[in-house]
Amino acid sequence: MNFKILLPLLLAVVVFACSPKKAEETIAPKEFVWVSTTCDDNSSTTLLCPYSFLRLYENGIFTGGALRGYVTGNWRNDSATNQIWLVPGKITASEEVYFTVFQVQDKTPVSMDVSVIRDFENTNPIENNSMHLKAVPLQFENDPFRPDHQLWREKPSKPESPEQIKQRVKDYLLFLKMFYSFAAANKLERPDTDWFPHPMQMESPGAITMANSVELKEWYACFFSEEQAVEGYKVISGPFMQVKLKGNPDLNERNADVVDQLLQQLNGKELEKKP
Repeated sequence: MNFKILLPLLLAVVVFACSPKKAEETIAPKEFVWVSTTCDDNSSTTLLCPYSFLRLYENGIFTGGALRGYVTGNWRNDSATNQIWLVPGKITASEEVYFTVFQVQDKTPVSMDVSVIRDFENTNPIENNSMHLKAVPLQFENDPFRPDHQLWREKPSKPESPEQIKQRVKDYLLFLKMFYSFAAANKLERPDTDWFPHPMQMESPGAITMANSVELKEWYACFFSEEQAVEGYKVISGPFMQVKLKGNPDLNERNADVVDQLLQQLNGKELEKKP
């Protein structure tokens, strides 16, 4: 498929984005998220998946954890061609602005195999990449992929007050708690976390540490300035000194508990003693 073929599809998706018609319920039940497990290009090389998490909402909006960040946009299920079309929207990582087509090869209620076709700046699209996705249960009210749970990402247009900075950090921590709780509930081992910033390094089984300045580039991008980002970092680093690691081999459970302890302190609650 070349760009001459992709262009009519893109125009069709743009038209659909303005249509009140709902996306098909068979593809987008409210209670789960598509989690990619493997991606390949028919060679011996294992690829990084363009989407690690993909949420297809009934109102035609999609969100997801992508290869280089968070993505939102409009989606459509074209039953005639057995395709899913994705057009990124406003809150989108700068390197994830590509129109994408999933050609569905096989689908069950709990899994989906697709060929991935992406348009890279009107040049030859990548095709023949395949991705396997599985359906993982998710409670809508605790959905970390919802756009309203990602507003902390939006860089403010003017300096924020200390209270506004603190609220931005709390919103980030609420997202983090939902994400790790979701991963723990569904026993996702080492879920992809490259699509959000890490003021705390939480991947080591033995310890959690505050990130250093080199590791805070994505964090800085969420604030008006680097100085304000440092103030946001301090909102976490102060209470962080009081955190106790839970004696649990499940890193997702442990991480969710650490974030909950931070939120308790920021909300003025005394921490419970950990065994």
